[in-house]
Amino acid sequence: MRMLLLNPAQMINGRPLKVKKAFVIPYPVYMIAGQTPSEWTIDVANDYTDDINYDGDYDLVGITLSTIHSVRGYQIAEEFRKRGKTVVMGGFHATLFTDEALQYADAVVAGEAEYVWPQLLEDFKAGRLKKLYKAEKLPRPQDLAPPRYDLINRKRYMVDVMPAETSRGCPFACNYCSVTEFYGQKYRVRPPRDVVRDVRSTKTRFISFVDDNVAANKAKAAELFEELIPGKDFLDESGHDSPGGRRETPRALGAFRIPLRDRGFGNAGPHQPGGRAQDAGQSGGGVCGPREGVPAVQHHGLRQLDVRL
Repeated sequence: MRMLLLNPAQMINGRPLKVKKAFVIPYPVYMIAGQTPSEWTIDVANDYTDDINYDGDYDLVGITLSTIHSVRGYQIAEEFRKRGKTVVMGGFHATLFTDEALQYADAVVAGEAEYVWPQLLEDFKAGRLKKLYKAEKLPRPQDLAPPRYDLINRKRYMVDVMPAETSRGCPFACNYCSVTEFYGQKYRVRPPRDVVRDVRSTKTRFISFVDDNVAANKAKAAELFEELIPGKDFLDESGHDSPGGRRETPRALGAFRIPLRDRGFGNAGPHQPGGRAQDAGQSGGGVCGPREGVPAVQHHGLRQLDVRL
């Protein structure tokens, strides 16, 4: 059986944005591919760079949706369904706006897919596909399968920076953020050995962590970074409650002494005095803003190439 996993493009002036080479590799499609049984032949399309073959011999089409890509995702789904293809949608937008997504898909996965994706595929093969597959529990970090890095066409990307995932969720509950709504307010950290396995399998030293909060658990972050030191990897990550603003955690900061390409900090806007997470609930702590984070990172001898606000 054959499956197409697809990442839609952003719409600009009513048309999908097309580029010769994209900058960011869409991690979710390769993560889902890793969860798919070997009996399936998987094709991947990134709408930013690839022409979509609507007449391809696909038994199933899976589309991952974020809000910025949702309009284009719905267009693509309609074209495939006109041709009698079965379309499944998932991701943040499909989870938060399930009723809307159901208008354009034969089935929707709401929430994290790991525990429902196998059942969806079995139901599809048996001809009993349901409209909605809702994740009733959060996947355990140790149950996450390796992404299918072998399916990435690296020539389609500007830089050879591979995505990897060390954790899911965030201990904060900021009222403007969809992360807690999607992942639940439970911060889950993957076993370091699994992350190292994934990083090594990319065959590159340039890694971008896709985590929402890579260093919320300082001890676990330190353990992971220490494991990565021998590979001399260059890391690009967007941490919110990052070790940069925590001089009292020298072990975690010491582990960051692997060559660091980029450090990101949470947005410290006018409604977040001192960089504290807005409406952080009972989580405690605060988001590290650039005023605190940059000097702290430099204090520990780390290179600071970029600060994302």
